[in-house]
Amino acid sequence: MINLSLIEFVVVAALAGVTAVAAGTPVWHVVATVSARDWLLIAYLGVLGTSFAWLAQLRAARAASSTRVGLVLSTEPVFATIFAIFIAGNTLGILQILGGMLIVICAAVGRGFEGQKDVQRQERPPARQLEPARPDTGRSM
Repeated sequence: MINLSLIEFVVVAALAGVTAVAAGTPVWHVVATVSARDWLLIAYLGVLGTSFAWLAQLRAARAASSTRVGLVLSTEPVFATIFAIFIAGNTLGILQILGGMLIVICAAVGRGFEGQKDVQRQERPPARQLEPARPDTGRSM
């Protein structure tokens, strides 16, 4: 769990650094303009709002069955969309609708491939059990 978390952290930090350089404004110029109060809010959101929640989610995923984890995690975008529309007052544009449709189509195609794997496993005959080798007694017949 920690190794995967560390890898994801390093990758995100590297990609954010590349994006900041590509944007044209060096990071160290922007960092100098952020107030102490804003740094406190950034630290709070980074530690509690992101890291703690993410680690808690990983720990809970280890304790639950894969089916339950899959169902819960697959509903996350649905609830995020519902909250964004009804609580935050956001609207869905054509790109968001197309993106949602693409996700649903990809999930259906992936599920279809999983179903094919299950069928292939059921059709395959069980492996033949080999008898253990008998020790050679050294006698010839």
